[in-house]
Amino acid sequence: MSGRTNRKAVPGWRRQVLTICISLVPLLCMAGCAQFPLLWNRKAEAALQARARQELNLAETAAEMGDLLTAEAHLNRAAEMHPRMVECQIRLGKVRNQRQDWNGAMKAWKRATEIDPDEPGGWSGLAEAEIALGEYESALKHLQIAIDLSPQKAEPHIHLAELYEARG
Repeated sequence: MSGRTNRKAVPGWRRQVLTICISLVPLLCMAGCAQFPLLWNRKAEAALQARARQELNLAETAAEMGDLLTAEAHLNRAAEMHPRMVECQIRLGKVRNQRQDWNGAMKAWKRATEIDPDEPGGWSGLAEAEIALGEYESALKHLQIAIDLSPQKAEPHIHLAELYEARG
C-alpha cells in the first residue's frame, strides 16, 4: 500500500481542515497578519454573492416560465444568502406585485429602499403596492422620491397616472 491517505476513509476530513483553518485566524492576527480576516471575509462574501446570483438567475428563469412561486422561493434564498443585495429585494418585490401579494411586496420594496435609498426602482415599486392597497398619500410621496432620483424613467410616471386615476 502506498503512503497516500484514502480521503474516503477519513470521516469529516473537510470539517477537520476547516476547523484547523479557523483556529489559525487568531494566531495569524497575533502574528501581525491583520489583513487575513479581511481577506477571509472577502472570499466568503464573494462566494455568497456568486451563489445568490445563481439563485437570481434561477428565479428569472422560473418567472419567465410563469412559475412565480418557484421564482419567489429562489429570490428568498438569494436574499437570505446576501441580505444587502438590493437587486434581490427589487426582483422579490416585482414577483410579489405580479402575484398581488401587496403586503409581501411592500416588505421587499421597503427593504430595497433601506439598502439603497438612491435606487428609484425601490421607491416606485413601493408606491405601486401602496396604490393597490389604497395608501395614496404615501404612494404619492414615494413616487415623488422616485421621480426626483430619476426623472427620465417612465415607471414612476406611469404609477403616478395610476395613482391619479385610482383617487378619482
